[in-house]
Amino acid sequence: FNRNQVEMAKLAAGYVPLLYLVAGNDAENIKPSEGEIAKVISDSGNIHCEGQETNREQLPRCAEFPDMMHRWVSRGNTSLGEVKKGAEDALMMAVEFF
Repeated sequence: FNRNQVEMAKLAAGYVPLLYLVAGNDAENIKPSEGEIAKVISDSGNIHCEGQETNREQLPRCAEFPDMMHRWVSRGNTSLGEVKKGAEDALMMAVEFF
């Protein structure tokens, strides 16, 4: 796409509400509340909610799972209780978001 991650987040956030679920070892620019991409996502709520009834769960947001490793939802070892709980929590957030 020849764009950096921040530019891509800004572009996408202008069209649809975004849900970013980030792991503890993901890049700092994605993590709430100081990450630049996380701020872009959170601030985009003003675009999508203006004049609309919006469920709080559908607001654009970025949530961190600090004890999880990148790809914990799709490839995490769910035989470990902590990973299983983290994956289930992330999936429930996604279901509620959509």
